[in-house]
Amino acid sequence: MGNSKKLAWGWALAAALAVAGCDSGHEADKTPPPNQPAKVAPPTTEPTTTPPAVTALDTAPSFLFIKEIPDPRKSLSESGAAAVDPTDDGPSFQFPGARLAFTGKGGHRLTAVLFSNDPKEAIRNTYEGDRYIFRMPLQITERSQLDGQIYRFAVPLDGAQDDTSDGIWRHKDQEHLEPVDLEVRFYAEGSKVKMAMGGLFKQNDPNTGELHWYAVKAVISAPLEALPK
Repeated sequence: MGNSKKLAWGWALAAALAVAGCDSGHEADKTPPPNQPAKVAPPTTEPTTTPPAVTALDTAPSFLFIKEIPDPRKSLSESGAAAVDPTDDGPSFQFPGARLAFTGKGGHRLTAVLFSNDPKEAIRNTYEGDRYIFRMPLQITERSQLDGQIYRFAVPLDGAQDDTSDGIWRHKDQEHLEPVDLEVRFYAEGSKVKMAMGGLFKQNDPNTGELHWYAVKAVISAPLEALPK
């Protein structure tokens, strides 16, 4: 990944809000039928992680459980759901704390933008931290309607690689885990929002071209930020 991509990550909020302002991209119009269950269900209870030393919401890290799984195209059950063990969350990985921003106002649908609050040094080539960003168009026009909302996104397992910056970036941005089937449930809790996430992700090895598949789970809390003016 070049310096331009690094700089874009350094300005994560501005970039996220700018791109999310339009619903015609990767994240839009890819909602599966209502009777299609998520291939990786969001957690119903908060997974156990090592408690961080700092627990303030605006500084605490976020954790994602990322488990490599067999190619789901070769392990489909009769229901069409990938064979993912719901009792095994896999190992947890620490990320910067989460931020949740919104685009859209004045009666228009809101897009929730969940992203890691990357430090300033993330623009440097020596930065080794991991990051994530998810832009989620919702069927609401007011943030007061957020509680209980469910975001669903799905594309065919055999689909071509999507040109998207959404997903999880690891190992100095050399690995991009992009969502294939994602469900996020929103729970409003006063001045913060808790998001339960379950997703099937794929990652294309830039050296071999081989596809790797991952089951991702997380329960992430973030402050409820003001809408842009």
